[in-house]
Amino acid sequence: MKTFHFAFVLLMLIANTLSAQTTLTGTVKDNHGNALPGVNLFIENSIDGAVSDADGHFYFQSPLTGKQVLVASMIGFETIRMAIDCNQQITQKLMMRESVTSLNAVTITAGSYEASDKKRTAVLEPLDVYTTAGAVGDVTGAFRTLPGSQPAPEDGRLMVRGGEAYETHTYIDGLKASHPYDSKAPDLPTRGRFSPSLFSGVSFNTGGYSAEYGQALSSVMLLNTTDLEDESSTGFSLMTLGTELTHTMVGQNQSFTGTVNYYNMGAYQKMSSSRMHWIQPSESGGTSLMYRHKTHRGLLKAYTNASMGRMQFAIPTDNNTPATGINNQTGNIYSNVSLRESLSPKVSYATGMATTYDRNHIDINTMQVKTNDFDIEGRFKLIAELSESVKIITGISNSYNRYRQDYRNPLVVNEWQGKVDQHIAALFVESEYRPFSKLAFRPGMRGEYSTL
Repeated sequence: MKTFHFAFVLLMLIANTLSAQTTLTGTVKDNHGNALPGVNLFIENSIDGAVSDADGHFYFQSPLTGKQVLVASMIGFETIRMAIDCNQQITQKLMMRESVTSLNAVTITAGSYEASDKKRTAVLEPLDVYTTAGAVGDVTGAFRTLPGSQPAPEDGRLMVRGGEAYETHTYIDGLKASHPYDSKAPDLPTRGRFSPSLFSGVSFNTGGYSAEYGQALSSVMLLNTTDLEDESSTGFSLMTLGTELTHTMVGQNQSFTGTVNYYNMGAYQKMSSSRMHWIQPSESGGTSLMYRHKTHRGLLKAYTNASMGRMQFAIPTDNNTPATGINNQTGNIYSNVSLRESLSPKVSYATGMATTYDRNHIDINTMQVKTNDFDIEGRFKLIAELSESVKIITGISNSYNRYRQDYRNPLVVNEWQGKVDQHIAALFVESEYRPFSKLAFRPGMRGEYSTL
């Protein structure tokens, strides 16, 4: 008799438990009305859920009661979180929108567009630079081969077709590099100072640019240094015009990379037809040091590049006067420190400072021209993702430039000095709105104050 009573009570408990189950049913479709199979649906912070079938239908039960959150997620679509009441049976018709952060997103911005998840225009990897015909391992040389860009007629610097070379600026990790080129050799395009192997990718806008960058009327070239390396490595490259050696050491949450290079344009200058008589072929050498440290919420980068160059040649004249002798010696030091950190899952900031010192000494027969240029820039920006389709970027930048040029000619006892001091402060704000996965708009505003 006791066994009968125990079994009866157990059956009653099971019946009560089953009757307390909340049933959740419904369908899932995309914004075009097509059924979505394979959608993961579950109650947040629980193991109760199901996967939609081939017709987009789902069905599951949960013993939970009260106010809960129903979650629907699927790769390539925006996640849905919906408040539900588990005290009653639930039937839902869900519509999921394609995620605008998917890899095929395209951004329309001031005449250019950004493609892929990297949100860039024309993007080259280091291997692309080394293997592009005619680039001879130079970043700017590789971009000169792309549609919409061309070399400047006077010195071969990179420029947008229809613009000027001085209207194209170079930024490393978002910070300006004021003198990105080596000294100019006559009848040969100038080379960039920075080694392609130090960068994870290089992008170049051939029409318009972000409001974050000012004083660049045609375009900007963005060079992004590599993040924290995974393993130690050594690389060596040998080209017809020079050589390069790179070594990376990896530690706990940090890595260090050193690079040395040497380039000599003598072989090219012998093959090219020129009126120049070369006494010292154009040559340059340099070293780069890069340190990366993974912080608790972001990444700290420090980069320094030092280079020197020289060349000497004579230009014949059309009459019987002596040839014009030119001796050019240059030196450049570029340094930057940048920090990127997350304040929350949807808010982050980036800040940094960059300095450039460039020295150029030219002797033209008895004339001497010495130029010293110093540039320093600080920058801070805040990035907030208000939703998957709306993002706001705002920030400030502050830069100072000190330019000095001395001219001397001992034969005529003539001396002249020119100097320019310029301070530029800027504030910018930019928004990105992506109503569809294949279309986005990026309006922006920028205000500047200059002492010139």
